[in-house]
Amino acid sequence: MPLPPALAARLAKRGIIKQNTEVVNDTSTNQVNEEIIAEDYDSKPEELSTKEHFWEGIEGVNVDPIKGHKGCPNKSNIYHECSKYCVKTWKQGKPVPDEKYLEKKKKVLELWPLPPGWEEVYDEGTGHYYFWNVHNNLVSWMPPSHPRAAPSECAAHLREERLLREGDESDDSSDASDQEVPQQHYKEKRHDRKDREREMVHHRDKRKHRVKDNDLDPMDPASYSDIPRGNWTAGLDAHAKTGVDSTASGSLYQMRPYPAPGAILAANAKQSSPPLSPQ
Repeated sequence: MPLPPALAARLAKRGIIKQNTEVVNDTSTNQVNEEIIAEDYDSKPEELSTKEHFWEGIEGVNVDPIKGHKGCPNKSNIYHECSKYCVKTWKQGKPVPDEKYLEKKKKVLELWPLPPGWEEVYDEGTGHYYFWNVHNNLVSWMPPSHPRAAPSECAAHLREERLLREGDESDDSSDASDQEVPQQHYKEKRHDRKDREREMVHHRDKRKHRVKDNDLDPMDPASYSDIPRGNWTAGLDAHAKTGVDSTASGSLYQMRPYPAPGAILAANAKQSSPPLSPQ
């Protein structure tokens, strides 16, 4: 099945497939020549010649960029694009399925037979059969009547949609880059203006904080007299009654607040003396 014209043009521009050089009239000749010139500017000739040679056939194997190499077991992954490595590594894949696998498949189909409209298709890459719905092109690795079956669209169709979507996004990004050039000067001016406004707000807030720090409480004597402004420890006794001998010198243990010996004796005598009887 031939590729859609839009997809074929994008793949040819990227060098994935070879550009069709057949000419019908002068108009088509001019279009082909223009595309070839664009390719010469965008990519190197060595890369183009390598890719064109690959897609023409390696070891006698023709590769479809959408369906992938038939012997590759990874072609069911829509994000995998078969390359020269796939052809040389997997070659023809597994042309004949394993006998043990055929026995298991037979038992599974006996339990969950195929409904009408479904057919078996052998995959040379994995060596397994998958099941294809001829009406809506849905595929499944398990029989559709199996409880774990999850029919979905084939990988080739999903890969084609992904390539078309990426091509559209690349075209949109190129158009957006062309539009950004006239607007670049305007964006730079707007960015500079925002920076200036941000700096003005910062300086204004900084000045407000500085005035707020200098404010005094109206009840503070420093606000209506020559008394210097105090702090949190102003007016407190520097030597609190902690019992520490601050005049002692030497090691730290000498400054600990030990009780006086006389106070200890007085407390012991008070506890040992009998209570006074009322007269």
